[in-house]
Amino acid sequence: MSKYVKLFEVKILHDYFLNLGAIPHEALFDSIREDAQDNYLLNQYVAIFPTANSNKILAGQQMLFRTTSDGFFVAVRVDDTADDIRPLISLANNFKLEFALKVIDARFFNYTALKSTSPDFYLFKNNSSNSVANELFLSKAVAEFDPDSVYEADQIYVSDSGSSINLFRAIRETGPAITPIAADWELVPHNTYDAAISYNIDAIVLSENKLYRALVADPADDLADGSQWLQFSALANQYVTPLDAITTYSKNINLDVGLHALSQITVKITRNGETDILWQNQFINETSVLQTVQLNLQSLATGHFQLALYDNSNSELSNSRLDFYLSAKAISDNWFGMIHIAAGEDDFALLADDGSLRSPEYKIRFMNRASRWRYIFPQKQTVGTGAEVMVEDSNDQILVTELPRPLTQFGDGVVLQADLSETAEISEEVILPKPEINRIRYQNSQWFSEIFMFNLTL
Repeated sequence: MSKYVKLFEVKILHDYFLNLGAIPHEALFDSIREDAQDNYLLNQYVAIFPTANSNKILAGQQMLFRTTSDGFFVAVRVDDTADDIRPLISLANNFKLEFALKVIDARFFNYTALKSTSPDFYLFKNNSSNSVANELFLSKAVAEFDPDSVYEADQIYVSDSGSSINLFRAIRETGPAITPIAADWELVPHNTYDAAISYNIDAIVLSENKLYRALVADPADDLADGSQWLQFSALANQYVTPLDAITTYSKNINLDVGLHALSQITVKITRNGETDILWQNQFINETSVLQTVQLNLQSLATGHFQLALYDNSNSELSNSRLDFYLSAKAISDNWFGMIHIAAGEDDFALLADDGSLRSPEYKIRFMNRASRWRYIFPQKQTVGTGAEVMVEDSNDQILVTELPRPLTQFGDGVVLQADLSETAEISEEVILPKPEINRIRYQNSQWFSEIFMFNLTL
């Protein structure tokens, strides 16, 4: 009987479905986290399938593709006669599988923190070298702060503190700036540890991107005390960002070259990461400088390419390189992106040096969008003691949170009236509902979720 073993697995996670409000799912109590994971279904927002060419490779290599609740895996038939676990059919040096991603939830971009002006095609590869906290990410590493960039609300940057990676989210559109403007950024996720709380045994807390479990009931407030707390993990803080976005073309490219002010330009195209020239053409305008050249790329197969421009002395022009993805089907079928899995190297390798299986697990993680929650009432609405909302622009019919709050499938609303400690026998607490994901807008350089309410008596 043929035996198949997992060659690799890809997990695709989304904080909107897994987190609880501002608490990342890694920091949730075990039972709550497990419930969130058990109820997580990737196929409610994205479909994954091998390309036609990859289906042929899978069949030829005697491999099986299977989707899971949080991603997919590929299993390979192994050699029953070998002393170790290795593929029956050796992988070719140029082995590569390609999987298409198609968004099937029209609201995906409402609850996903992706830049609205990015190209709408994303490419993920197992040559990213993005290994953090023992996790292998197919997305590129989140970038550090760029003083020349304009950041849209919800964009992120990282600051490596040495022991952990600190992640900052833009509260509103910001930049360019020499250094981050403090009022425009927030550190995420927030710490959940509070020294004033008496924790039960096995409680999980988050502090400075590190996860701790209480080893005893009512532990001391020193998280470094190994008799009281166990640090069992750390947050990787790696997400899909605009660095993973890439421009897509069908088979023709109209390329603007006017900024180079040349009458002769040569275009050369290689596969990304390779040096062999697969396509080149020289363009000449005998009467003036070139403005636009048209590239007919019918001869090239689907894939990830890079073009560069050269002058008449065959010197590469500065700032002329362009990464792009060539696929007519990706455009016509409105694919969100692609996953490329090659043989890989180091921790990302599919096989060990001796040819045996390593069965790596790769990850892609989407950040949930954060928005200011705006409550619209038919008449003037009173704001109670301890409220987490305020009147917007002197209009008493509209209340709004001061800062953006993460959108999650599960979680609490915000306080309109807090419970008063002096009246323990009754509860005055009034909670406004969390927003649905259908109504969200980008306004005044911030994201807003709108909730239409009836008036409440406090």
